[in-house]
Amino acid sequence: MYDYYFLLEFIVNTIAIGIFFYVGIRIALRYREFKRREFIFVGIAVIMMSELFWIFPINSFLVFISDSVLPYVIQAFITNIGLPIGIFFWLWAITDLMYKEKQKIILIISGVYFLSYEVLLILSLILVHIDGQLNPLLYAILIIFVLSFLLIVVITGIRFGYENVIAESPINRLQGKLMIIAFILFSIGCILVLMVHHFLIYTLILTPCFILFYFSFVLPKRIKMRLLRREDKEVYID
Repeated sequence: MYDYYFLLEFIVNTIAIGIFFYVGIRIALRYREFKRREFIFVGIAVIMMSELFWIFPINSFLVFISDSVLPYVIQAFITNIGLPIGIFFWLWAITDLMYKEKQKIILIISGVYFLSYEVLLILSLILVHIDGQLNPLLYAILIIFVLSFLLIVVITGIRFGYENVIAESPINRLQGKLMIIAFILFSIGCILVLMVHHFLIYTLILTPCFILFYFSFVLPKRIKMRLLRREDKEVYID
């Protein structure tokens, strides 16, 4: 019975990761319609930032079939190496949309910051492989880096959502609200990943988060048409 718990965990987590990839790919494919590179950048960002959770279905499957998990070094590499890349693409998209005049300096500073993390991560994993343990100071520094990454994503995401909320278009306002909710759920989900180890808790938070984020970029046509009709009625009444 205990083994089937890990099978269930593997299935649920795999479905969740599949949703994350679907959201990222669908957003990126919006480039074909609008010819705006921001959609590609955001799609890449979604996929790379979901890397934080890739290890869960992998380990669940390994426990189910062999009662073992991946070595710590490989787990840490899979979970962390792509996160700065995803955030860099997110900042690239955001600075295309909001801070174009400061884009170059923001990307240079963030690029150096993210590269420093990558170097430190690889160095720490090499030391773990050699010594068999992680240096506490390096571990603390890496945790600070990761928390700062998540803070950057949540702050910029909520800020971008707010800019849409105060827009005149009802479609933009709705998309802004969905984005703000998505980033709040994302922050809660990441905290739960660190604190709670039951897969259903963080999966039930993060899956709706990514779906709402998808709708904040790709709003269903039926909802768009309803909002536009409502706006036309309000204009007519005025």
